[in-house]
Amino acid sequence: MTPRIERIPFQKYGDDGLLDKREGQRVLCLVDDEGVERGILMWRVASGYTAEICKFYLYREEDRRQGWGTLLLNEAFEDMRHTMRHNRNNQDPLRLVWLLAERSNKVGRAFYESRGFEEQIDLPAFYDDGDAVMYIRRMT
Repeated sequence: MTPRIERIPFQKYGDDGLLDKREGQRVLCLVDDEGVERGILMWRVASGYTAEICKFYLYREEDRRQGWGTLLLNEAFEDMRHTMRHNRNNQDPLRLVWLLAERSNKVGRAFYESRGFEEQIDLPAFYDDGDAVMYIRRMT
């Protein structure tokens, strides 16, 4: 399989559970040769020069460790840079990307750390079922 990335405006993405998010949300989907969505990364401009990754995962266990999460993340970084450059008159103001991860998600946390994210803040009892950790990555 050769996955491809599709950019979908948030307003056209059918996840009813996220309709309260801002209109500025961007959705990048990892799609296989047959057009089946295999993963997603959703991000938004958070404030000033920062972007937040709101949702990021591959749906199937067998799709992990194929380089597809890295592909999706790198495409998101480019999308963030492009979007912020366009919104800021051709300047490149993206300085920081941040996200929240479940403390118990050791695989996800290791993935983020291996891609330059640093653990910043512990958020005890942030989720109904556990703690969260805030990660940041400074962009150069």
